[in-house]
Amino acid sequence: MSEAEVKKADGKETAEAHGLEYIYQTMNLAVPQQSVDLAQYKNTETLAASNANERMSPALSVFIGSVLSSTQHVE
Repeated sequence: MSEAEVKKADGKETAEAHGLEYIYQTMNLAVPQQSVDLAQYKNTETLAASNANERMSPALSVFIGSVLSSTQHVE
């Protein structure tokens, strides 16, 4: 994607340019600094003790995986 494609008419970058950072910003969360293992959330105590931004990574991973594996069209 060229820089011109990334910019909107008003000069702001599109959501596609930000990707994961954009998703986290819309929820007022910071992107975790390290990867988060989904398996650690099998324990409810670990889940409860984790930060919201750490819980969001595995949730997004599961959601995106289900969208990609779906045979239905997603907009």
